[in-house]
Amino acid sequence: MKKTEICLRKLPRDVADNIEELEKDLPLKICDGGVLLEIEKNDRFAVERTGNTAKIYYTKDCEIYAGVKYLLINDGNFALKKQPALSGLSAMVDCSRNAVKNTETVKKLVRLLAVFGYNGLMLYTEDTFEVDGEPYFGYLRGRYTKAELKEIDAYALRYGIELIPCIQTLAHLGTIRYWTKEYEQAIDSDDVLLVGGQRTNMLLEHIFKTINECFTSKKINIGMDEAWGLGRGKYLSRTGYEPLLTILKKHFANVIRITNKYGFEPYMWSDMLFRSLSKTMDYYNLEPIGQEIYDAVPENVGLIYWDYESEDIEHYKRHLDRHLSLNRKIVFGGSAYTSYRFSADNELGIRRMSVSFRACVEKGIKDYIVTLWGDDGGEASVFSALSSLVKAGCMNYGDSEEEFEKTLKAACGLSRREFSAVFFEKDKYLFYNDCFTGVYDTSIDFGESEKYKKCIKEIDAAVKNATHFKNIFVAKKLYYEVMAVKCELGLHTRRIYETRNRKQLKKLIRLYTQTIKKTKVFYERFKKNWMLENKPYGFEIQSVRIGGLLLRLRDCRERLKDFSKGKIKQIEELETKLLDYGCNIDATHKKPVNVVYKKAVSVNPL
Repeated sequence: MKKTEICLRKLPRDVADNIEELEKDLPLKICDGGVLLEIEKNDRFAVERTGNTAKIYYTKDCEIYAGVKYLLINDGNFALKKQPALSGLSAMVDCSRNAVKNTETVKKLVRLLAVFGYNGLMLYTEDTFEVDGEPYFGYLRGRYTKAELKEIDAYALRYGIELIPCIQTLAHLGTIRYWTKEYEQAIDSDDVLLVGGQRTNMLLEHIFKTINECFTSKKINIGMDEAWGLGRGKYLSRTGYEPLLTILKKHFANVIRITNKYGFEPYMWSDMLFRSLSKTMDYYNLEPIGQEIYDAVPENVGLIYWDYESEDIEHYKRHLDRHLSLNRKIVFGGSAYTSYRFSADNELGIRRMSVSFRACVEKGIKDYIVTLWGDDGGEASVFSALSSLVKAGCMNYGDSEEEFEKTLKAACGLSRREFSAVFFEKDKYLFYNDCFTGVYDTSIDFGESEKYKKCIKEIDAAVKNATHFKNIFVAKKLYYEVMAVKCELGLHTRRIYETRNRKQLKKLIRLYTQTIKKTKVFYERFKKNWMLENKPYGFEIQSVRIGGLLLRLRDCRERLKDFSKGKIKQIEELETKLLDYGCNIDATHKKPVNVVYKKAVSVNPL
């Protein structure tokens, strides 16, 4: 893509400096002979170009950089007005499941989000930030220091991006249980805090005090989601049985007391409120909302309705109506599908976000969050979701499909088709699936490898055309090269084992050697990319996982050698007839979904 030349001499120095930094990320060249750019604060957002001059009219600072986008994707003279559908469009990046994004990655993301049309960023931090008075909170987890948070906050403000703290104040704090001496009295059960406990209250006070010192924004996401086992551990022993909603109300009262103390505007994931209506803890039930729910939610708490599984607009509308009936500020959370895999599923993200976005606009919802979760290890690069992130920004400004394509091309040099062909995978379970026990071998057939071979060819073109992010494309190619062999390795192993054909066994053994070599190459590239994008903490898990896979492949190969030479009479695992895998099956593709590592690698306890 040809670079757009822009002259900045009429801009304020701080704005000019910010746009100069965009040269790192976009087909942009700052020079005296370029289009002379001016900006003007106004009551509307508009961009126009006539000859060698251009002007951006903006209502808020982030629109200056969104305006630069339209200069990049439009040739010649033009004049356009854009009215965002939302008052708030944010991305939320998971920094709690091993992959804590380093400050340079966050800054790059800030710049891109501003250009794409966002005005908010959340770093989802459970215990991955420094807290005064809590030396073990996030210890050895790659936590952000207070200085780093302040640096990121200031940088985001430069681009008109509000850095919104996104923390947990009830559940998802299981990692602190490692330090039992320090936090034993703060835990109820599993990863849920003990409501009303003295140590719990102390921890919450320390957390909010630190957040108040590090963030400019007064908005805060206090979490509160998926509190499985709430009130069923120490709380039950000390207090006796109480209904879920009763315990939640107690906790709300304490947390809101602290947020009010610091002048925060709190938001929370809404699921536990609606789960309290269901005997099965179903978030998406349609049970009538009683007065007790209305009374449970403090008036100043906004509710975040998150929903990642539907492509039915009426489904979203029904649940938005239920939320709106509570007369609280409502925010919607959609997904870019970065969990349980080595890269985002962009086409799935675009399809579902497009539907949920329409529902939000029709129901008057003004705030939307694109979540980039990292469940089960955080392997996926945040930039593998680039297509989804761009699409959400384009929807916000009512951009055409052509404008979306041009924006994506400006960001990475690829079309939507090229980008999505690279990043589609959701089958990490086959990467770790054991070749002897073969839990998931019944979910695939011979021929599965062909889709990976096809993708390798697609990626070659992507690597050639990409202007940015070549590193993640190369890593993805190496991953697919492993999968082209590994995905069917268990099937081949069983079939050849049953024949007892020594010639075929030798070929199988060579296939294991090939898989080991390709896995080693992928690992080295994956490690390099991780260190570029994330803090080093958490990568030890990837080393153990992939290193364990390599050792297991080696051990299986050695046993096959022994069998082929007659040193052992049988391989017991391969004598066992496999049963159909019938859990968590995707209805459309008939494939297992969201399989975590520990289930993929073995049915035995980890």
